[in-house]
Amino acid sequence: MGTTQHPIDRQVARLRRLQRAALAVCAIATLALGCRSMVIVDNSGNRLTVGSTAVTLVNLHASKKTLSSVNRQGDELIRVCTQVQITELGSKRMSFKITGSPQPYSFRYHKAASEPFAKNLARYFGSRCPKEQIASMSPLDQYGIEQGRPYIGMTRQGIILAMGYPPKHRTPSLAANSWRYWGRKATFVKFDAQGLVQYVQGMDAASVKPPANLALARNDSPPDAYGEPEPSYTPSYTPPPPQASRRRKPVTIQAGDGRLYSKRVAVVIGINEYKHWPSLTGASNDGRRVAQFLRDEGWDEVIEIYDDEATRRRMLKMLGTELPRITDDQTLAMIYFAGHGQTETLPGGGKRGYLIPVDGDTDDVFSTAISMDTVRDLSKRTPAKHVYYAIDACYSGLALTRGITRPGGGPPDVYLQKITSVPAVQIITAGADGEQAIEIGGQGLFTSYLLRAMQGEADFNHDGAVTASEIGAYVRPQVTNASRNRQTPQFGTMEGTGEIVFMPR
Repeated sequence: MGTTQHPIDRQVARLRRLQRAALAVCAIATLALGCRSMVIVDNSGNRLTVGSTAVTLVNLHASKKTLSSVNRQGDELIRVCTQVQITELGSKRMSFKITGSPQPYSFRYHKAASEPFAKNLARYFGSRCPKEQIASMSPLDQYGIEQGRPYIGMTRQGIILAMGYPPKHRTPSLAANSWRYWGRKATFVKFDAQGLVQYVQGMDAASVKPPANLALARNDSPPDAYGEPEPSYTPSYTPPPPQASRRRKPVTIQAGDGRLYSKRVAVVIGINEYKHWPSLTGASNDGRRVAQFLRDEGWDEVIEIYDDEATRRRMLKMLGTELPRITDDQTLAMIYFAGHGQTETLPGGGKRGYLIPVDGDTDDVFSTAISMDTVRDLSKRTPAKHVYYAIDACYSGLALTRGITRPGGGPPDVYLQKITSVPAVQIITAGADGEQAIEIGGQGLFTSYLLRAMQGEADFNHDGAVTASEIGAYVRPQVTNASRNRQTPQFGTMEGTGEIVFMPR
């Protein structure tokens, strides 16, 4: 005798048939899509598909020519910025070849990646090499990226470029204090409160200790009680120096139909060989780099003073007597100084900064050095509309106000005319009291980033103009990061409400 199926059971059976039909349709659609090439939209907004040439955005660690979306750390290192050709791109696998090599590599999707395969691939492959980002990082980060491994003291971004992104199912947030990587055995990278690698679990402790010769410090304090400055080191891996513009002919700085400055004049001072203070290594060289850059940019006059010539009397005469004679009320004047700086704590509280000339006395800073109060007064002696001090030395006591900020986008003409019509004295220094101005490979870290900023890297809204405030906003975090928080540039306005503008090539 047959049984009557309950209405609910019939409904459940019907739903199951519909579910199986839907799954079949999905499977057919998936197969159909798999025959077509998937498209990656990288971080620059470019579309990458089969036949595209791409570059690696981080180091890749392959194992037997295979990589995975969960970033298993293999034995073979494919370095960041390696050029590759995409030969196959499906919903679960991408194949590629390194340019110049016939050997194919396979990048496979893993469900533990916790994100769509196309989004995962966009983390690792793109159309633009992050060389500018790498060049702006600390020597330690760059060394770790080159080696493809973690070192104590590296930043989070340095670890990403060196090892790739940690698998999301084990490290859901990059803000976590511990990142877990897969490999032959799990590796945990632990960060401290400042975001620097504190220790690495799963690797030999000696292998993650950074080399001791990655930075050279410029000692900006007098000798200690034993007469010896702090030790200096020579780097084993340094970022490439900024490239000066190739422009040779003087140019007219304009915004629309109006001139911003009648002329641009610079005084460049660099001191290595002091009479009473410890000698420096790269200060004079930094001055020459700045002077050459300004000439290449078409500045009307660049006056250079180095070492024995940079006495207190010569500096005061240059800034207080000669500079006013060659400037007018539409001039941009820049004063660059590389050498020792010192901070004096005043009896009633507060601090006063000093620039140390070649004949400055460590026992009598007040009467043999040039105080920042004097520097402020010197700027009032020149009729120049804008005066910009760039000081590669560390001290405090500046009493600065931050410059105005730039608006985003839009024609710069009216804005530039407005901010340059008002007088201003602005300054940027290498660091604060108690810090050291670091040198790498005989070049000041601060000056390297200052030049990059003036070349146009500080042009945040890409309008062709770089303001003093933009330079400060660019240089401060770059130097702080590259020095691992040992050097924090100071910048702001000493007098006036205008804004100094540079218009690099």
